[in-house]
Amino acid sequence: MNLILLLGLLFLNASLIVGLAFVVIGLYKGKSSLTKSGLLLTGVPIILLITGNILFNVFSKNKITAKPTIFDLVGTYHIGESSSRISENKYKSYKLELRNDSSFSLSPNPYIDLCENGRFEMDTKYSQLRFTCDKHSETAVIVGDDNRFEIEFIHGDPDEGESIHFERDK
Repeated sequence: MNLILLLGLLFLNASLIVGLAFVVIGLYKGKSSLTKSGLLLTGVPIILLITGNILFNVFSKNKITAKPTIFDLVGTYHIGESSSRISENKYKSYKLELRNDSSFSLSPNPYIDLCENGRFEMDTKYSQLRFTCDKHSETAVIVGDDNRFEIEFIHGDPDEGESIHFERDK
């Protein structure tokens, strides 16, 4: 997948550079057909980048449109999605509870490096939660929008893309 993205970006950059060169040469030599071709080659990557950005912002699951407060996050959560080795029929057996006093409990532990009881604090700049247990801490990302926030723990190697999403009970 990364190779496809890289090749796509190379194509867009090459099209943009060649298109700008055609526009400059066409204007300098007075050849309108070359200028039109250059504008076309320049316009295609710009339109693709704008369209891609709009589509990403509309359909991205990880966008946060309103910064949550700790009180927005307080509640009981269960696993809603996991790319880990957890069986889907066991999702509801894993419970994460965030309390008003900034304490949390987790039971049972779903293969993440976190204790069963501790404290949490919110980093509003990066939309993250830091869970602290004695001398150890673990960070989770807050994803979602409006009042439907999820807490995502990255599991294992971040480059592998494995994560566990906790969704708040309704």
